[in-house]
Amino acid sequence: METHASSQNSVPVLSREEAAAALREVEQVQATLRATPMPMWYPVAIALLSAASPLSVLLPQPAGAVVSVALVAGIVVAMRVFLDRSGIVSRGDRRQVVVMSLAALFLVGLMAGATVLDVRYGLEWGWGVSAAVNAVVMFALTLYCRRPSRKSA
Repeated sequence: METHASSQNSVPVLSREEAAAALREVEQVQATLRATPMPMWYPVAIALLSAASPLSVLLPQPAGAVVSVALVAGIVVAMRVFLDRSGIVSRGDRRQVVVMSLAALFLVGLMAGATVLDVRYGLEWGWGVSAAVNAVVMFALTLYCRRPSRKSA
C-alpha cells in the first residue's frame, strides 16, 4: 500500500522563537478585539425594536401581527449588520446562549403578564410596562453579551 507522504504534506516544526511570536500575535489580536468599543447604535436599535414588539399588540389586527414580525426581522438584520461591520464571528458560546435563552423566557413572561392585565382586567398599560422593561433588559443584555469571556482560549 502506497502513501503520499512527502515533504510537502508534512507539518512544519516551529522554532521556539516562531511559536512565541505566533502566541504574541494571537494575544495582540485578542487585546485589540477587547478594546474595540461597541457602536452605541447597536444596543439602542435592539432595545427599541424589542420594546416596540409588545406595543404592536395594541395595533388593529392583522396589521399588529405584520408589524411584530417586521420588528423581529429588524432585530435579526441589526444583529447581522453589527456582526458584519465589526468582523465578529458569533460562535454562540455557552454564556451568550444561556443569557439570551433566559432573556427570552423572561420577556415571554412579561408579555404573558401584559396579556392577563389587558384581557382579564382591561388594563392596557401593562403593554407599556412590558415594552419599557423589555427595552432596559435587552439594552443591558446586548452590552453584557458583547463583553469578552473571562476565560482564556
